[in-house]
Amino acid sequence: MLIKFEAKDGANFVMLQDVAVPLLNMMGTRGVTKGAVSGQELSSALEKLKSALKAHTQTNTKLESSEQDENDESEEQEVPLSARAAPLLQMLEQARKDESFCMWGPE
Repeated sequence: MLIKFEAKDGANFVMLQDVAVPLLNMMGTRGVTKGAVSGQELSSALEKLKSALKAHTQTNTKLESSEQDENDESEEQEVPLSARAAPLLQMLEQARKDESFCMWGPE
């Protein structure tokens, strides 16, 4: 399933549910596939997401460096969660700056 993210002033986008739900969990929304954030809740969600992504990146970097020696270099590289989160981070930051909102739901 696809999850569509929307904001008042910004480009809407969609994500696969298996990527969107972990990001929503990181924001503190308990992974609900339909919701919205605004005001102080938006600021809190943005900070939680940034913090969780930083921790996730640090953990995965340590795991990848230990596994790199074992894996063949010709294997495909997985897209990091932090890269997949970039549009959501940008949308949340813009909504906070504009004192607006961000909402999401099934597409």
